[in-house]
Amino acid sequence: MMIKIEKISNKELKGKNDKYKIKDYINAGGGGTVFLCNDSNSKEFAGKIFSRLWDKKRGIKRFKNEIKIHHTFDHPNLIKAIDSGEVKYNGDTLPFYVMPKAKCNLKEYFVSNNIKNRPDEIERIFIEILDGLICLHQNDCYHRDLKPQNILVLGDNDKIVIADFGIAHVTEKYKEISIITDPEERLKNNKYWAPEQGTSDEDYRIDIYALGLIFHELTAGVFPRGTGYLISSENPLFYKSFDEITIKMTKPDKNVLINFIFLLFLLYLD
Repeated sequence: MMIKIEKISNKELKGKNDKYKIKDYINAGGGGTVFLCNDSNSKEFAGKIFSRLWDKKRGIKRFKNEIKIHHTFDHPNLIKAIDSGEVKYNGDTLPFYVMPKAKCNLKEYFVSNNIKNRPDEIERIFIEILDGLICLHQNDCYHRDLKPQNILVLGDNDKIVIADFGIAHVTEKYKEISIITDPEERLKNNKYWAPEQGTSDEDYRIDIYALGLIFHELTAGVFPRGTGYLISSENPLFYKSFDEITIKMTKPDKNVLINFIFLLFLLYLD
């Protein structure tokens, strides 16, 4: 269920640090609805309110863990929650958190700025994504839901941040509430999920796999369905040697370190 803007417009989100007046709807996902809001100094932020009302018992636990992750991690390429609290809506008490307002998501940024034809900018973007992923993976966490809509572009310098940790795998250190995953729960997105996802073999490789698909889609302009799809065949700005990287990313191997993939990006993206 999506929270309706007409029922919540001008309502205040009372956080621990400030109050935020809801002004407009931004978007909605599986676990929450995001609104444009202003703090007490009229500065714009994005407020995400839990809205998975058909699954409140489990959903709120996951959302509270999401809030803690966004509060706890302090990395320039992971979105940071600056405040959080609870708000009343239709008789329910719903958790929320406040974060910087993004300019757009990664897919929108690629399309509106013709990024696929700007290799230097692609290098910057993917190095920043990898920096964020390395921080997560070094802390035994992985995102599980990496896709262009969950990678945001912030501020005047177009900084890239990973967002939406609603189904992330994290250690107890980063959980607000412990929750046991039901075997029937589908903790993956429909388009960018890896073969290991949802199995006992699942680990950080699923994020690398998803990023390989994202990179191919945004640089080639088409989503790779099946094998044999090469970026170099669709975009002449990329050499065939670069295809080796994305092919490796979408065939995860426990013996491949993400730092090795990071090095390959530095070597070939120039």
